[in-house]
Amino acid sequence: MIQEVGMLHVRSRGLVGWLALILASTACGGIPSTPSHVPTVTKVWIDHRDLSLEVGQSMALEVTVDTHHGASSAVVWSSTDPAFVTVGHTGVVTARSAGAASISAVSEHDPTMRDSVTVIVEGEIDVLWTRQFGTTRVTDVSVDGLGSAFAIVESVNDRGTVSTTLAVHTAAGDRKTFIHLPSFIFAGIAHDGSDNLLLVGTADDGIVIRQYEPGEGGDPIWTRTIPTRTGSAIAADPSGNVFVTGWRPGTSGGSRPGFVRKYSPAGALLWDRYSDFDPHDPGTHLATDAMGNVIVASGHGSTRLRTFDSNGNLVWSRIVSVDATPGGLAIDPSGGIYVSMTSDAASASQLVVVRAYTETGSVRWSREAASAGHNVVAGDLVAKNGMVYLVGTTDGTLGASYAGGNDAFVRAYSDSGHELWTHQFGTPQHDAALAVAVDASGDVFVAGQTLGTLVPPGPSGGAGFLRKLAP
Repeated sequence: MIQEVGMLHVRSRGLVGWLALILASTACGGIPSTPSHVPTVTKVWIDHRDLSLEVGQSMALEVTVDTHHGASSAVVWSSTDPAFVTVGHTGVVTARSAGAASISAVSEHDPTMRDSVTVIVEGEIDVLWTRQFGTTRVTDVSVDGLGSAFAIVESVNDRGTVSTTLAVHTAAGDRKTFIHLPSFIFAGIAHDGSDNLLLVGTADDGIVIRQYEPGEGGDPIWTRTIPTRTGSAIAADPSGNVFVTGWRPGTSGGSRPGFVRKYSPAGALLWDRYSDFDPHDPGTHLATDAMGNVIVASGHGSTRLRTFDSNGNLVWSRIVSVDATPGGLAIDPSGGIYVSMTSDAASASQLVVVRAYTETGSVRWSREAASAGHNVVAGDLVAKNGMVYLVGTTDGTLGASYAGGNDAFVRAYSDSGHELWTHQFGTPQHDAALAVAVDASGDVFVAGQTLGTLVPPGPSGGAGFLRKLAP
C-alpha cells in the first residue's frame, strides 16, 4: 500500500509502516506535532493602561485572558513595591503612599503569558519646616540615622572672602550646633554606615578630609590633607571606606584633571587614581555601590562617568554627554546609576536631563525636565526608597506655580523613570535648590539659596535655606 503525504511517498507495512507515516507526516506539516485539543493560553491583557491614583484610592483592574480547549483563565496578581501600591487576588489595587509600582497579572496555566501596568500614586507635598540663614547659600546636606540634617552653610563677606559653617538641625527643625573651621571651606558632606560624619573641603594648603563621631557634637576621629588639590565630593561604601574626588593643578591654562582616592575606615590611604582623567576633566560627584565600587562623574561642559572597583581598577568609562555639565550622581541599592546634567547647548534654553544606567553603563531610561522657552538648571540628585529625587532651578514653570525670578524645585521619579511629583517654590527674587537628602522615613531635605524671604521675617538680600518636605 502506498500512502501519499504531500510529495512524500511511504510504503507502509504494519506497525513499522504506520510509525514511518506519522513521522513523515509530522515533518511535512500534515499532522500537527501538538494535538489541537491541548489546553492553551495565548494572551493575557490588563484592560487598563498606566494610571494614577491618590493615596488611599482603590481601583479594580480587569484582565482579559484568551484561552483554548478548556485552559484555566485564572491569573496571579503581584506588585513590585507593596509599600506604594498593593493588589489583591481579584485585581483590586490600592494606593498606599506616594510612589510607583508595576502591577502584573500572570496566567496560572502558562506563566509565560503575562501583562503589567504601572500605577503612579500621587501624594500631596507637606512643608514641615523651612530654616533661613543670614548667609549666601547652603551648598550641601546630609541626614543621619536619627533624621538630623547636617548642612554646609556658605558665607561671603564684604571683601569677597568665602567661609563655611556646618549647621545641624534635629528632625523637628531645632538648631543644635554650628561648627566653624577657620581657613577650611567645606565642599562635600556625607555619613557612613556607622553615622560618622564625613567632610571634604579646601584649606590654604590643599584638601582637608575629616571624620567625626556620630551626633551633632561629635569629636574629630581623623583628619587627612592632600597638598595642592581641590576637593569636591565625599562618600563612604558599606564597609566604611571613604572616597573623595576633585581635581589637581593643571599643566596648561584652565586644565583641571580629576582624581579619586580611597581611604580605609581608619583613614589610611589605600589608593589614588588620576591617570584615567583627562586634563579638562575635574571630578565633581561620586557615589558607591553595595560591592564597594565607586562611580565618579566628571567634566565641565560635558559629562563622563567612570566606575572603579574596590581595588581601584577602572572597570568602564563613558562619555554620557558632550554638551551638558553634571549636576548630581546617585546609586540605588541594586547598583542602578543615576546622573543629572544641565544642557549647555548655546542654541536653546537650558534643560535638565536625568538618566539611569545599569551597573555596567547601559542606558535604562532618560528623562528631561524642561520648561518651554525657559531655563532649567540641575542641582543634586539622590536615590533612596525606590525613588530618585532631583533638585534644581528654573525661571519657568515645572507643573507648579511660578513665584518669579528663578524658582527652586524638587522632582521625584520612580526608579523606573516615572515622574511622580514636583514641588516648585520661591520668592519674586532669585531662588535655587542646590542639594537634597532623604531620611529613612522618606522625608526630603532641600538646601539652597534665596535672595528673597521664604520664611518671614527671615533674612533677605542673600540667604541660605534648608527645607524639609513630607511627600
